[in-house]
Amino acid sequence: MASASPKISIIIPVHNAEKYLDQCMESILSQTYHALQIICVNDGSSDGSLDVLEQYAKADSRITVESQANQGVSAARNRGLDIASGEYIGFVDSDDWLEPTMVDTLLKALLRNETDMAVCSVIQHDDDKKSEPMARRSFPNQTFLEPTECHEFVDRFARGEFDFANWNKVFRRSIIENHKIRFNADLHIGEDFLFNLRYITHARSFVILEAELYHYRIHGGSLWHTDAETRWLEHCKKTNALIHYLNKGEVQLTQGLEIYLVHHSTIFTALPSLVQYFKSNDLLFTRKALDLLEMADRNWFWLPSQNRSLRLSVILYLLRGKYYRTLFALWGLKTVA
Repeated sequence: MASASPKISIIIPVHNAEKYLDQCMESILSQTYHALQIICVNDGSSDGSLDVLEQYAKADSRITVESQANQGVSAARNRGLDIASGEYIGFVDSDDWLEPTMVDTLLKALLRNETDMAVCSVIQHDDDKKSEPMARRSFPNQTFLEPTECHEFVDRFARGEFDFANWNKVFRRSIIENHKIRFNADLHIGEDFLFNLRYITHARSFVILEAELYHYRIHGGSLWHTDAETRWLEHCKKTNALIHYLNKGEVQLTQGLEIYLVHHSTIFTALPSLVQYFKSNDLLFTRKALDLLEMADRNWFWLPSQNRSLRLSVILYLLRGKYYRTLFALWGLKTVA
């Protein structure tokens, strides 16, 4: 692209990623698109990550290193957004890497189609299983330009078709800033899903690319390898935050999102893991679990009744009445003996 190419800010949250940083940073510096602002946010690393970042910053003026006490990936990305100056925004996790043409390909597709978001397919690598790389998400080339098509995109995104993550996407910074979109700093899992939902509620067009340009790594230190209780509590917080955004009109409730809420919400995804994790004292839930579930119950009932299907209304009735065993029976789940 010409020297007048628009700048894209790449935001990389970093926490104890020394082992993977070289591969990540080299893949960014090797991009065929050069108009980059590379923002690395060291989130309280206790290994040599900060030293690695500072060495790269000395060698390339496009790199900015910010450092903060450990506050989590959401706060780190928000710090990056606060200082970003590019017209466009991209995110990269510090243990992942990019194909050399990723930024150029996504940005060209976005500009050519005059869309508000560009999405590419993803290759997944599992370091623990030592297995062959596999397609995590692979999509055919397609555009969503008309209002009905954009509604379809939002619906299909909520169903998980285009990956809930934000690292395989390019965003317009103007939409992020105009609508004050930030990551929920209380969340450490699922924060990108909520960010994307808020963004696509305000976006008007999307382009999807079949090209597999982002490499996603799974390893023992990944957030997805946290213990069952932590994952469940994070899921509770994510569901409550999502309902909060729905109530404020910051997220559009589509059929796909309602299906997501029903099948993946605090009420349901949580229940099987709760049964496994809290098999004690012949109780279905511990006090902490009940408190969170009741919080979700209160939030759910703030949803206007016209936005709830009959199925969802019945489920909420059972939840409010604490008919947990009936809920289990409806979903084919075993109760605690």
